[in-house]
Amino acid sequence: MTTARTDLSVRNQEILYDTVFLGLLEDSVRIMSTEELLDVLAT
Repeated sequence: MTTARTDLSVRNQEILYDTVFLGLLEDSVRIMSTEELLDVLAT
């Protein structure tokens, strides 16, 4: 999906992917904030 954005640099494609991934993960959990999810993923 993000690689289809040829107008973005590779780094910006990675940032977009990470943002979308975290958003989808947060939506699937629905009880945690992004900050809480990052804390869980960091452990």
